[in-house]
Amino acid sequence: MSQKSIQGPLRGTLVLDFSTLLPGPYAAFLLAQLGARVIKVESPNGDAMRASDPDVYAVVNAGKENLAVDVKSPASVPMIDELLRRADVVLVSSLPNTLGRLGLGADRVHCVNPAVLYCHVLGWGNQMRDLPAHDLDVMAASGAVELGPEAAYPLALPVGDLATGNMAALAIVAGLCGNRQADTILEVSMAGVLESWVSVSCGLKSTEGEPLDRQPRFGGYGIFRGSDGRRFSIGAFEDRYWASLVKVVGMDSSLAGLSLAARRERAAELNEQVESAVREQPAQEWVSRMQAAAIPCALVASPREAPVSRNASGVVTVKPDGTISVGFPAISLGQRLGPVAGLGEHTEPILRWLGLQDDLAGLRSGAVIV
Repeated sequence: MSQKSIQGPLRGTLVLDFSTLLPGPYAAFLLAQLGARVIKVESPNGDAMRASDPDVYAVVNAGKENLAVDVKSPASVPMIDELLRRADVVLVSSLPNTLGRLGLGADRVHCVNPAVLYCHVLGWGNQMRDLPAHDLDVMAASGAVELGPEAAYPLALPVGDLATGNMAALAIVAGLCGNRQADTILEVSMAGVLESWVSVSCGLKSTEGEPLDRQPRFGGYGIFRGSDGRRFSIGAFEDRYWASLVKVVGMDSSLAGLSLAARRERAAELNEQVESAVREQPAQEWVSRMQAAAIPCALVASPREAPVSRNASGVVTVKPDGTISVGFPAISLGQRLGPVAGLGEHTEPILRWLGLQDDLAGLRSGAVIV
């Protein structure tokens, strides 16, 4: 019944996606890329993302069937329970107290189906798990905002949402592959994911009250501008790339032998020299030269300019020898899976599949389903 069948490793797996907004739906979207059948269970009013950001909604909900039902209504219990009995994964993102009121808490779900893998995506974990949070709040609390530029909204890319969706999908795949016990519960919080990312970025050296070092990390590593004002990256981290960079941009050849430690110590000075050298030619000219010399580099592109289709692998490719290749290009995925389902588009066929077609008229007249 899915919009387009993918011959992926999760084919035959049924995922019920009760989540809203971005982290949970993105996790379910990734599972759909891997071949899972995903049913998005949406309220008759629709996921708020439909109205607030329809383009994003369309991307992360492509390839899912859509069941529009008021889970607050007692009349919805038979269909929800029948879905739970058939499900392999249940994905939720509401606050714990809300899930309890809706009958979608882990205890209730496992009473219906002890074998189902239950994944709860949260903003906070531990003592704060009952408090609401969005991407920006968790970025602020985890230290991620402090690592970026000072601005009212520091990063247009919702790192917390997407990172958490990735981690939730990874946890679910691990749970499906492993020898798990009954009543398995996975809790993935944005706070936990971002704190782990920040710890990787900062290492173990940062201390309370210590000012952040916003200086360049290494000579030959950063964002630079060509003569046309266009920005481009240079990733000359390894010594061999640095030596090639010195030659390509015409810097003093004596600098080519600098070690990584020396380039860290002299980062600001060296990058000023690189900046001065690259101002002589347009950015694309430098990128072409550096790519010819096998130096890591790229033009800074807008999301619409980003060459996703050229530089990213396909969604899921199964080769003749059985090898599975997985890639997640950001823009082309919706096109590969077909258009996003309308609100309640699959309500009737899903209820027929559940054997509840006799209840259709009554459920519609009672505004339980759309």
